[in-house]
Amino acid sequence: MRILWVEDYFTTEKQQSWLGDLNQRCKVVPIKDYSTAHTTIANTLEHYDLVILDINLENSTVDDQVKTTANSFGLENNDFLHEAGFHLFIQLLELGFSKERIIFFTGNVSETPLQRALQELHYAIDAQDAMQIDSVLKSQLLPLLSTQDTNKAIEFIQQSALDQLFQYLEPLADSGNSRNTYNQFKNRFRDARIVPPKAIKKGEHEQIDLQRWATPHINNPYLKLRRGIIDGCKKLATLTTDLDLQEYFSGLKRYLPLTEPNSTAKNSEYLHLARAIVHDWDNNGHNIPAITKDPISFSSRTNAKKHP
Repeated sequence: MRILWVEDYFTTEKQQSWLGDLNQRCKVVPIKDYSTAHTTIANTLEHYDLVILDINLENSTVDDQVKTTANSFGLENNDFLHEAGFHLFIQLLELGFSKERIIFFTGNVSETPLQRALQELHYAIDAQDAMQIDSVLKSQLLPLLSTQDTNKAIEFIQQSALDQLFQYLEPLADSGNSRNTYNQFKNRFRDARIVPPKAIKKGEHEQIDLQRWATPHINNPYLKLRRGIIDGCKKLATLTTDLDLQEYFSGLKRYLPLTEPNSTAKNSEYLHLARAIVHDWDNNGHNIPAITKDPISFSSRTNAKKHP
């Protein structure tokens, strides 16, 4: 699993602390500069499975990329860098990266008790932990609501309409809490009828919150398969000078889209992938090469050495 982490105050020590044992299961690529992050996302997004963004990238170099982008939005350079993480978020969405695999990890967000309770409910739902869901609802969420809001929330719960529950309660949780950059943008997303991106506040719960968010993605079978095939093909391509074979390995990744397909579409994608693996190889008369010190190369079926 590969994580792109954009944070201008990033250190390896912070990474070790924030991700804990998950460091053993993923490779983090840190970027401390807005323009470098923008270029990386534009050119090599396929290399990454998760993205962690800071909002305020004020320590970035004020180069032509920053000046041009800031000017296009009528912002001063420093004002733009204070919200630069959001511009990277929009760039990721425009390139088809899944919103669920992006998180803002920032100090530019405040948290009310109701927001905290909703966050805990999100984690319990993601973990499919029915007992924890019940506990959060009864002990953390409902006690914070007025009688009217409690009745409405119970109605959604009884209907198992948790998405509607969040849609109803999140504006209440954010009410009067719009002084920071994240909440300002969150309100703009809502005004545009777009589900806002998620954020984790740096502070008391930062370590457990970040690990709770990352763990389901790191355990995701599709993401593990996709990353394994892409990295494997990339490695195999370095073992040959055969341009056709290099193109063959490079082309397989197109059958594993950046956004995870639904179950029906996934079956179709896997069939196309399996066909591409065996059909193109077989059509060119290739056999699975022996494990030797020699570079891999395509050879004709008649001359190829047979391997059991």
